[in-house]
Amino acid sequence: MEPTRRASAALRPLAWRVFFAGLCDAGIFGMEWRGEGTREAKVRPSSPAVQEFSTRHRRLHARRSPNLLAQYATFLINCRTKEDVSSNERIPTMKIPLASALAFAAVGITHAQVVIDGSLDVGEGYEELAVQTVASNWGANNHLSNIHAVQDGDELAIFIGGRADGNAIILFLDTGGPGGMEFIPNNLITSGGEEGTINNFGSSDTEGMTFEEGFTPNMAFRVFGGGAGAFVNRYNFATGVRTYSGQADSATISDGPLTAARVVWSDLDGDPEEHADGIELRIDLGQVGAAAGTSDIRMMAMLVNDGSTWGSNQILGARTGVTDDMTNTMTGLNWENEPGTQTLAVEVDRDFESWIAGFFPGETDPAIIGPDADPDSDGLTNLEEFNIGTDPSNSDTD
Repeated sequence: MEPTRRASAALRPLAWRVFFAGLCDAGIFGMEWRGEGTREAKVRPSSPAVQEFSTRHRRLHARRSPNLLAQYATFLINCRTKEDVSSNERIPTMKIPLASALAFAAVGITHAQVVIDGSLDVGEGYEELAVQTVASNWGANNHLSNIHAVQDGDELAIFIGGRADGNAIILFLDTGGPGGMEFIPNNLITSGGEEGTINNFGSSDTEGMTFEEGFTPNMAFRVFGGGAGAFVNRYNFATGVRTYSGQADSATISDGPLTAARVVWSDLDGDPEEHADGIELRIDLGQVGAAAGTSDIRMMAMLVNDGSTWGSNQILGARTGVTDDMTNTMTGLNWENEPGTQTLAVEVDRDFESWIAGFFPGETDPAIIGPDADPDSDGLTNLEEFNIGTDPSNSDTD
């Protein structure tokens, strides 16, 4: 993934207004243009593909597609003519040259800082990681439809399209930080209250949930939904502590490495790929132990019941050829026994400045954050700790 690119807050909405509304909506959505002189004219699409393209956007399709520019180009090429309403005279369509229109589109998809608002927004640069392929056994008000991610400076933004009504969505994360484990015993979470609501944790250290080989989550977020309500819990596998982060349906919340979270619930109505409401959160890569330089953050999302004693038939990644609910209770799940790959990965790239800022937020003193500084007095400079992936604020990690 390329580092986050930032666009002018003024140019981005202007670009979408001119390009998207002026070109797409005018013809497909029934709005009328002012034609040559005083004549009213409409864009008439010349292919079903163009109609399908506009329909997707009319349904508030907010996902950034890798082929978006190519789709826009196809749209412009196909909308070649206007039909004069009064005389049926066919006249040239393009008031904006193709190159200029594509330039507007390029500005539109150059993402600025992600705004955490519980919706998947155009222009924020999200990468689609997975789309649900099986229908939920629990109805339109309980679904796990899509998942996206994008790096934003030294933070990672994640969007999960879906809803949990009387149930919960759990996001497991393997950031490469301490505490990662492929097998989660029932008694892992020992403090913070509600210890049993992530994996039906109990007293056993021999029973639990086993993930696929190579996936070693070190933390998780669990969002319980009830009606419009959304309640966020954070789990630290290294310390065995659960933390209640707050209620995220009415305001954006933050809690430690969770720098922002907001939830907007809505039922699934149509294509899971198009669902643009759900859980949106942002985590600080430094605080969750992501390595310096380039690395993968791996994740897996699950739709479970309110006590996490039973799972639905939906996860993201995917369950290849499996349509039944996750049975044997959550404590008996062994993902190595299911075919395919259930986890997803997004590449992040942490440079020195972003990395050091994660350990010393707001600090500007070069004697603390400079590459040659040694703030934890362990004999290693910040640059050396950056290169080997240790904590420059804690000598015990070296």
